[in-house]
Amino acid sequence: MLLKKPLAVNDVATFKLANGEEIVAQINEITDSGYDVRKPVSLVPGPQGGMGFAPWIMTADADSFTLNKEQVLACATTQSEIAKMYTEAVTDIQLA
Repeated sequence: MLLKKPLAVNDVATFKLANGEEIVAQINEITDSGYDVRKPVSLVPGPQGGMGFAPWIMTADADSFTLNKEQVLACATTQSEIAKMYTEAVTDIQLA
C-alpha cells in the first residue's frame, strides 16, 4: 500500500467546496480553521472543448484567500499535469 503525504505549504491543491465548486490553488498556510490559498482558480470549459482556468473571485483586489475548513468537502494534491498548467497560468514560469 502506498502512503500519501498530507497537503503541505506550497502544494498546488484541488478543493471541492460545499456549494459544489471545484477550485485549484497554491497553499500558503494550513491552520486549524482553514486553508490560506494563493491565486485560486475555477475549472471552466475551454473554447475548443477542453478545460481552462478562470479566477475564482474575479473582482477582488487580492490574490490570497482563506477557505474555511467547514466549507471544504474534500481536498487533495492536484494531478501533476493540471498543477503544471496551473503554475504556468498564474505565473510567468514555463515548466518543462
